[in-house]
Amino acid sequence: VNGRLEYFDDLGHFIHIEQPKMVADMALEFLGAPA
Repeated sequence: VNGRLEYFDDLGHFIHIEQPKMVADMALEFLGAPA
């Protein structure tokens, strides 16, 4: 199982709305990582 857990200070439940670029960058990095 591949996965990653990240903790973010000062963000609520809607991180994809509060920090959309950060979420998109992290998703692309994760999806591009070797399995």
